[in-house]
Amino acid sequence: MKKKMRIMTEKPLNAETPIESLRTWTTDNAVFFKRNQGQIMQRPIKLTAWKLNIDGLVKHSLTLSFEEIRRMPKAEVANTLECSGNSRSLLDEKASGNPWTIGGVGNAIWGGIWLKDLLAKAELKKDARHVSFEGFDKPLGKAGIKFIRSIPLEKAMDSTLLAYEMNGQPLPLKHGYPLRALALGWTGANCVKWLHKITVLDQPHEGFFMDRVYRVFQKGEDPKTGKVVKEIDIKSIIVEPANA
Repeated sequence: MKKKMRIMTEKPLNAETPIESLRTWTTDNAVFFKRNQGQIMQRPIKLTAWKLNIDGLVKHSLTLSFEEIRRMPKAEVANTLECSGNSRSLLDEKASGNPWTIGGVGNAIWGGIWLKDLLAKAELKKDARHVSFEGFDKPLGKAGIKFIRSIPLEKAMDSTLLAYEMNGQPLPLKHGYPLRALALGWTGANCVKWLHKITVLDQPHEGFFMDRVYRVFQKGEDPKTGKVVKEIDIKSIIVEPANA
């Protein structure tokens, strides 16, 4: 009998994987941790209506259908995804945010296309330095702040996948269907779900989810001066016996 996920919040949906489900090489899609900042998509968008737009510092703005993306060379990679705040509740000093224990992590075989192949089609301008991702999820609260993140161009051109499959299945709705960004080896904050827009920039995207959160800084410091959370740090857990 599978253990249920531990749900921390319903709106937005934030839930962690039970430790028993971390014993296998790949984590079952159904219990793979879920981390959201906004209202997630409630029903799948029709693939015939979905488009991916690429604009900004490119010579050719692109609008691609899902079928056009599927026709591009496919890549499959094993990649561990982890929430930036995983294990937060185990810190000696109490930290604000969702009380993750150790279940904000999972491993999957992802299928999709390399972002660099799309950027090659668009042809980057010489001052291109960063790439931002925007999804379809809707902001919660009166401020209406969209979840937009950017990564350096070096990462975009090296090891960033646009995934439409997860463990051999179409990408599940709650994990970003039909397409999500995956900055391989980086935390989930850099892997935008329900992707529909990619913008090439000459500097990092400026916005709340780049400037105020997902940064490491000391109390009293301006968050914008802190280091952006990128790579997943090495850590380990004992999953069997579960209470070890």
